[in-house]
Amino acid sequence: MKKLITSLIAVILLFTLSPLASSAATAKPIKVFYDGKQVKFDIDPIIENGTTLVEFRALFKALGFGLAGYNPSVKRVTGLKKGNTAITIVLTIGSKTATVNGKKKTLDVPAKIKNGRTLVPLKFVSQSTGSNVDWDATNRTITIDKSTLDEPIQVPTPKPPVEEPVVIPTLQLGQTYSDDKMDATLKNIEYTPDGFKVFLDVTNKSTSPMFRPGTLIFKLENPMYEMELNSQGYGLFFNSNGFIYQGETRTGYYEWYFGRDVKVKEIEYYANYSTILRTPTAIWKVN
Repeated sequence: MKKLITSLIAVILLFTLSPLASSAATAKPIKVFYDGKQVKFDIDPIIENGTTLVEFRALFKALGFGLAGYNPSVKRVTGLKKGNTAITIVLTIGSKTATVNGKKKTLDVPAKIKNGRTLVPLKFVSQSTGSNVDWDATNRTITIDKSTLDEPIQVPTPKPPVEEPVVIPTLQLGQTYSDDKMDATLKNIEYTPDGFKVFLDVTNKSTSPMFRPGTLIFKLENPMYEMELNSQGYGLFFNSNGFIYQGETRTGYYEWYFGRDVKVKEIEYYANYSTILRTPTAIWKVN
């Protein structure tokens, strides 16, 4: 009778445990993907106390570690990653203490050696590089997103300085151009058989004596002669009986000798102290 009962218990246990054993034996191996590409390992990843352990060389290579090695004398795994943010990870076999860039970190499960392969905690290593890790329990798949630390540093393109438009005073005959250094009034243009004279009233506001207040460029009613007049016409220095000192006002004139019958339409005035000679200091409209 006892033998019968023992046999029945053995049969019951056999049928009860066999599905569990079969399920464990047929469980799909864990697959790991980094940035959409599967990471291949020599031995399948394992789960220990809720932590996935994987072969360190394949994982470090996928994550972009240029140097990864194992020192058997001290049982130490080291990974070095260069880039925008350098990362050095050190794990010791059997130790729950690891370092990332010299700072100590505590592991839930330490690195270990299985079948001659060194395994490290996948989530800890991946997150140390700035990557996110997702676990799909249904498909037994781990997805590691590409680290944002790998993205190139975006250097903003400097914008060229915006130049403020230069406002050129446009005046009429008899009106005065004024700034902190001088006042200049175009009084008159007197035509002569040999050319013309341009009369100015000039007041010197600066501490420097003024002999010639500036340069004049002419626009003519007949523009055909403008280049010849402005490049070859002979103009005398400003005739004002000597230097004009601070606080003084003088009437003087420029005289141009030009053997053609011309009429001035506009005068561009370039002050001698102006550093931007391509831009007139003021413009006088003559008619």
